[in-house]
Amino acid sequence: EGPLRILVVDDNRDAAQSLSVLLTSEGHEVLLAYDGYTALEIAQAEQPQVALLDIGLPGMDGYAVARALRQDPALKMTQLIALSGYGREVDRETARTAGFNGYLTKPIDFDELLCTLSRQSGAISINP
Repeated sequence: EGPLRILVVDDNRDAAQSLSVLLTSEGHEVLLAYDGYTALEIAQAEQPQVALLDIGLPGMDGYAVARALRQDPALKMTQLIALSGYGREVDRETARTAGFNGYLTKPIDFDELLCTLSRQSGAISINP
């Protein structure tokens, strides 16, 4: 289980940067975006193995970003994990429909996130 290239997308810069610091300390390479449009540009350029997407983004929400990423053949192996303040079943179902592989509620439990990532890394082939 090697390091992953992870795109963290959250309009809350403090939350995004905190998550980035924690993930970097685990040896992962972290890319940051604070809105959906930037997230798409970075994802297409960098092809992360995992994208942690906040659902409540301004302008283009996390569901729209996920659907757009799922349209890109180069990103079909990217594991999408929703980050949301809501944990209702309907929210999880909407996330699954949009193409998410996982769903975490905020505040993010870092151990749970690492657990999810180690499951994801087993599901992805890591390209240098």
